[in-house]
Amino acid sequence: MLFEVRRQRIRGVPLTKEAGNRVVPASGDLRVQEGPAEPMGRRLCRVATLHAVDRVVNGDSLPRLYDARLLWMAPLALVLGGIEFEGGTGYWQTWYCTPLDRHPLAGMVGKPAALKDSSRTRGTAPTAEAQAATAAMPALPSAACHRGDTSLNAQQTKARDEDG
Repeated sequence: MLFEVRRQRIRGVPLTKEAGNRVVPASGDLRVQEGPAEPMGRRLCRVATLHAVDRVVNGDSLPRLYDARLLWMAPLALVLGGIEFEGGTGYWQTWYCTPLDRHPLAGMVGKPAALKDSSRTRGTAPTAEAQAATAAMPALPSAACHRGDTSLNAQQTKARDEDG
């Protein structure tokens, strides 16, 4: 998936908010996979890398992130944490990753009627298509069913049997 990645630390020290705002993001295809981990003295570990379309992004601007873990995730961003190596020394690093296409529904084919209709947020009446989709939704069981009140279930079963 294509992301913009911003490093949040320099040699393990968190950047100030002002310095973080000045960081130029590296863009590319973010990959997290099991890979060789010679700098860590192990055969394999989870490694995060950022790849340009045709090559790995320059290692000086964005070193590999070893033992990569998902620390935080939201609809439009995520934070990966792990260990990066500079000059043979390992430092804790976090990457703030945002998708290149930040619109969450962009490219979604066949959106459900509830997502097509944004009238609830605009304060206008819903479309006939959205009303029909809402009316066709099955009713959820009442709280009485969950409390173990079987009389409601018996009434529903009887009504269904009479209709069918």
